[in-house]
Amino acid sequence: LFAYYMLGFGLAVVGAAVARCYAGEPITFYGCYRVVLPRWGSIVTVVGAAVLALVAAYTAAFAILCVPFLLAYAIGALPIVAPFAIAVAVGALAFAFLLILVATACSLCAVVVERYPATWSLRLTVERVFNRREFWRAVLCAATAAAIGLAISMLVDAVAFAGLSRWPALYVGADAVERIAVVPFLGALFAVYYFDVRIRHEGFDLTTALAATSGEPVYAPTAYLSGEERALVKRFLERRDSLSVSRRRELAAQLAAPARNRIPPELTRLDDESLLERLG
Repeated sequence: LFAYYMLGFGLAVVGAAVARCYAGEPITFYGCYRVVLPRWGSIVTVVGAAVLALVAAYTAAFAILCVPFLLAYAIGALPIVAPFAIAVAVGALAFAFLLILVATACSLCAVVVERYPATWSLRLTVERVFNRREFWRAVLCAATAAAIGLAISMLVDAVAFAGLSRWPALYVGADAVERIAVVPFLGALFAVYYFDVRIRHEGFDLTTALAATSGEPVYAPTAYLSGEERALVKRFLERRDSLSVSRRRELAAQLAAPARNRIPPELTRLDDESLLERLG
């Protein structure tokens, strides 16, 4: 439990460092911890929620595993059923671990970067990550991070078993070096993913990337919108379902405002999003 909490604070510090990097500020030990330590209560709550979710996943897997074991024992097919049941349980646990991992990392970043309390950070992360558009991208990110950490750990263990079995101090040292190198890298990976999700979910790129992207058609101007405004409206209409409700309304109002000075009176009664649908 102590290790989980230390890891949680470490991930939060890495998130603060990535935020300073994006802001063009120098990354310093004092500067990062000055941001993280005042948020200790929220960090403790997020990590505690992750531990409880992990315990719940183990408990559920064990409870579900008991059913086929008892049935197989009753009909004398335990040797046949057991390997399949265990494989399914291990796969389900691994999948649950990936979900808990990415949700915890993004929630810790939200606590530190956006200064939200733990409950709101967890809720916001679920809203941003566990949706139809983002879910499998999040699973892929978590699986990549877990595979990198597992592969390097297995490599160190293989070297230890092969040549360091008689020198436990060297093995402990090698294991410590591996963790010191890998954990910050994986923390940075999750922090970058958090910023990517936040930018796309809140639509910040829609307000800054006015130029046509690679492969995007060039739109001709109309009586009410310029070509660049039409491209931005098209981009908003394609991605509006992935935005939060508040951000969706804010962007629709921002995009519709210039056109309202140009449209005929019969269109002024439309709400912002309906107007963009007509003009786009």
